[in-house]
Amino acid sequence: MKEMQAIVVVAVTVVGLFLFKCSNASRKAGHKLPGPRGWPIVGNILGAQRLWVQLAQMSKTYGPLYSLRILNRPLAVINTTEVARELLEVRSTNYWSRHVPKMIELSGMERGIVFQPDANRLRSGRNLIHSSINPQSIPHIRLFLDEHVTKLLVDIVRDPKNHPEHVHNAVTSVMLQISHGYEVKDAASDPFLRMANELTRNFAQATNVANFLVEWVPFLSYLPEWLPGMEFKRTSKAWRRQYDLLATTGMNMVKDSMEKGVARPSLISDVLQKEGILSPEAESMLMFSATEVFSGGADTTISSIKSFILAMVLHPDVQKTAQLEIDKLTGGTRFPTIQDRSDLPYIDCIMRETLRCFSPIPLVWRKPTTHDIYNGCEITPETMVFVNFWAMLNDPDVYPDPQSFRPGRWINFEPRTDPLKVAFGFGRRLCPGRHLAEDLLFLAFSSLLAAFDIQAPVDKEGKPVFPPGQYTDGGIIGPVPFDCCFKPRSDVLIKSLFE
Repeated sequence: MKEMQAIVVVAVTVVGLFLFKCSNASRKAGHKLPGPRGWPIVGNILGAQRLWVQLAQMSKTYGPLYSLRILNRPLAVINTTEVARELLEVRSTNYWSRHVPKMIELSGMERGIVFQPDANRLRSGRNLIHSSINPQSIPHIRLFLDEHVTKLLVDIVRDPKNHPEHVHNAVTSVMLQISHGYEVKDAASDPFLRMANELTRNFAQATNVANFLVEWVPFLSYLPEWLPGMEFKRTSKAWRRQYDLLATTGMNMVKDSMEKGVARPSLISDVLQKEGILSPEAESMLMFSATEVFSGGADTTISSIKSFILAMVLHPDVQKTAQLEIDKLTGGTRFPTIQDRSDLPYIDCIMRETLRCFSPIPLVWRKPTTHDIYNGCEITPETMVFVNFWAMLNDPDVYPDPQSFRPGRWINFEPRTDPLKVAFGFGRRLCPGRHLAEDLLFLAFSSLLAAFDIQAPVDKEGKPVFPPGQYTDGGIIGPVPFDCCFKPRSDVLIKSLFE
């Protein structure tokens, strides 16, 4: 016991000396950007909850780009689209690199494209995804989007209480078909879908830098696993095993189906057919990039569909306006198709307002590759750059009354304010699947509105009990589970789902 205590004391002392040294170095370097003065050693103290809201509030005092320091880490916070476009698009060669959260690194989840730190591998991975998911290939993908949205509606008719699970399974199934050509037969028992869902949950947790002290004290990753407080090391090992198993299982599954001549079109099969035998490095990039199609792309779409359902419960007037538009076009005799998008402008308005008001990724990080000067202020390569999407999409100078859900604001709007130009990112980190995401969201929103009145449950007196509209915290956020009712609007449409 005494030996254990002595080791703990030594470890804590070493960490303390390390932080003190880094703190002194940081003070000597100084902060040229405006920002609040920090405390010795610890720097600026921020709350762990809804960090993006705190950062947006601070911009009222320190401007659209300001600095912070947490322990030894200098930070720069971008809160407006003007600054984001200047740094991340105009100067994209310097801001393409993305800070890799320590838990992502320890879990090996940086080997795809989402957090890829190597420029060549990132370019290779994006090219692979673009070759399979691009405006030219979208018509092919749309053929099975209808099938998965129909399956979602059927599942909700049969089991409306578990609508969050149905949304999760539907979106993940779409992504699995795109990435691996995998068709989910039974969502309740499918082992590959279960593994994919587990990865999306692990990925979301690993991106939440507020959850793990090692994000701010990287030195902790070098300490022995048996020391107190090292649970994160055991967690990251388990996540890495799960990630590797899913990636290799998926890759082998596609190869096996190709050998048997039964492979469905997918990102992996398309590349293997075009390129033939790949180098180990290229195959690794393909394997992990394909895996990230659903680990990095599914959760954001899932969050947006859940947010839409919540918004419809809370805003029945918006729902009614949208349903009138759909019924006028379809006569209530068919479901909308993706070809109807230009004729359903209010559904597009709802999609824009959902992504603006309920951004699934409120905050991301970038890392400059070289020193930079912005408005006379220095940004060093050691700086973690926070890109505050939430602040941009809730800027009252751009969007009056930003906390209100008002799709009508998008009936006539200036292109520079379009939330679709913000929510999917900037520069070289622009989401490669954004066109697919828009199509899937439009189809899901319009189909749900055509099929159901989405309502709040009622109490014993028959009064509606509206959900509080609370959201989770973390790197990818979404509505806290809530109850709602799906009342079928048309026997004809519901019957057609089962034909």
